[in-house]
Amino acid sequence: TLTAGKLAVVSWRGDVDAAALASAVETGSAHPIARALRAYAAPTRTATNVREELGRGIAGLVDGRLVVVGAPPWVRTALSIEHRELPSGVEYWIAEIAERGETPIVIAIDGVAVAVAGLAGPIRDDAPFAIAELTRLGWRVELLSGDDTRVVRRVGATLGIPLWRCTGHTSPEGKVAAVHAARARGPVVMVGDGVNDAAAMAAATAGIAVSGAAEIAIEAADVYLR
Repeated sequence: TLTAGKLAVVSWRGDVDAAALASAVETGSAHPIARALRAYAAPTRTATNVREELGRGIAGLVDGRLVVVGAPPWVRTALSIEHRELPSGVEYWIAEIAERGETPIVIAIDGVAVAVAGLAGPIRDDAPFAIAELTRLGWRVELLSGDDTRVVRRVGATLGIPLWRCTGHTSPEGKVAAVHAARARGPVVMVGDGVNDAAAMAAATAGIAVSGAAEIAIEAADVYLR
């Protein structure tokens, strides 16, 4: 919503061969992260038994190997019991990537986290002005995102949004809950562009989809900004 929507893999830590496997399970996904991973390593294999969870990640079988790709908290829960805690090296990569303002995406093969991709996209040119103008008009601006909290706060700081109004690791259900809580205090406008935003947009007093939004987000919105 605040970025240009053109995510790209700008850093990679760990097993380089895992990129092709990650790209394979992302083949059928329309998520911006999936597009970024496919651009980074073109899929050359076919994935089966693919299962995608909105705002969390995706998993599937590639050449008989279980490939899990997604946000660190979700990947932790998806791993086998003996590997539920990510290796210290992987945790370090996640922290390093997030501190730079990139979104960390973990890749696990057969129950073991082996790599972390760092994704980033430029902030929209008009975003700083929009946030400043909304604040001037008296709106309380909050940032909800499924990204790592450190990344969300870095983006928020760039746009002048207080840290305590920047919430990361927010699931689609969490966004809906936040909208309902805010509606108890007054009118709520939810602006979004992703599949993960659709339910929250529908729950708001007014939902606004921005240019390049997913089809389901446009359908849920009251207003579409081209």
